[in-house]
Amino acid sequence: MKRFMNKKGQEGFSLLELIIVVVIVAVISAVAVSSISKFIKQYKFDSYAANMEYLVKLGKIKALELTSNVGVCVDTAARQLSIRDIGTSRSAGICSGSPLQGASNMTVAESYITVAGTGASFDPRGLAIQSGYTCFSYNGRYARVCISRSSVRTDSGAGGCSSCSS
Repeated sequence: MKRFMNKKGQEGFSLLELIIVVVIVAVISAVAVSSISKFIKQYKFDSYAANMEYLVKLGKIKALELTSNVGVCVDTAARQLSIRDIGTSRSAGICSGSPLQGASNMTVAESYITVAGTGASFDPRGLAIQSGYTCFSYNGRYARVCISRSSVRTDSGAGGCSSCSS
């Protein structure tokens, strides 16, 4: 194979060698971009799952702090979780009342993450008035927060969202 020579007699790369290197770099880049994209999606899912757990626990704390009933509202159509002050009525709807100010709601912007759940409500003692769950799923995995009368439990696994067993 003929090599190019510069004015000082030093050898260089042939055009074929240069093309082969460019193709190899392109293939490696394509694989890396795909892996990075999957990693970013998984990272965002894990971040939303952690924030979901935080919001449910914040709802319980806010009920104690405000001495009022607080609902953890799951709006699947708007892809949103919010904490709402639902007043003193034990029969008030979970999503009734006014949203609390500050970091008390979360909207899932990524369309590849599924939002599901029934929500729950807490009384001023921190006990659940209405039991329920919140759940996110992505790529055959789920992260769920189960809310029962006296506890808040998190779990995750393979599959989609479903209600919590007692």
